[in-house]
Amino acid sequence: MYIKIKNNHIEFIKSANPYLIFATIFAFVIGLYYSLFQSPPDYIQGDSMRIMYIHVPSAWFALMTYSILAGSCVLWFITRNPLFNVVARS
Repeated sequence: MYIKIKNNHIEFIKSANPYLIFATIFAFVIGLYYSLFQSPPDYIQGDSMRIMYIHVPSAWFALMTYSILAGSCVLWFITRNPLFNVVARS
């Protein structure tokens, strides 16, 4: 079953992409600053504890990214909706 969507949805997503990239980088820099420089050291492990503030969210983000990629590819195979193809390519 092919679901036809309007082309303006894809154009809107393509035009919003630079703003979303900027917002992502801005949020990443703010989070990196607070996790590495503003957080207090652990009372047992000291400053080496701060690596978990980077490692654990990165692992969860990678799992989320692969899940979204797999889901959009499966949905594209089922529906042939070009929006899922754009999500998978981005």
